[in-house]
Amino acid sequence: MPTIWFGEPRTAVLMDANYNTDGQISDKMDLPGKNFTTRHFGISKADQKAFYQQLIFHTLVQMNTLGMKAVCFLSGHYPLKKWVDGGIARFHRIERFRGTRAYCGIEFHYPQPEDRAKAGGDHAAVWETSYLWYLRPDCVDMSVFLGREDEPLIGVMGQDPRTGASIELGRRACKLIVKGMAAKARQLIAEAR
Repeated sequence: MPTIWFGEPRTAVLMDANYNTDGQISDKMDLPGKNFTTRHFGISKADQKAFYQQLIFHTLVQMNTLGMKAVCFLSGHYPLKKWVDGGIARFHRIERFRGTRAYCGIEFHYPQPEDRAKAGGDHAAVWETSYLWYLRPDCVDMSVFLGREDEPLIGVMGQDPRTGASIELGRRACKLIVKGMAAKARQLIAEAR
């Protein structure tokens, strides 16, 4: 299933909106700050959240119509997990959809407890950079940091990716996450009726 970032509300608790008080993030992205205002979106934060939850609900209904028995979402930390959980709870309350069970986890919810520290969890730091570098190497160019090792990073929450991110770290973490998602899917299939 494709990622569902299309409904992600940019004005509610997201990095480029809420940690952009000095304009550094939008400036680095070469985007006007007004792009991240409620006025620009034309709907309130609450309506954006409701839209996102409706998108999750709609996706689950579509997957149910295709006979899917288990759906595992992998969400970002932000409020997205809570919002996906809300869409899942609504879906689970409807009897005709009992044949499909869903769960939403963050990257460190899926691996076994003893492996969670090996799956990471940060923002634009070592772990997220490594995940993306492994999954989409065409989207990560660490060479942009050559000669800029001491330059402050903007929007990074966690260990500096310049000092530890790697494709191998991403591969190992993704393998643990996928293994955990497969185990969760088996559990959900057993619960479906």
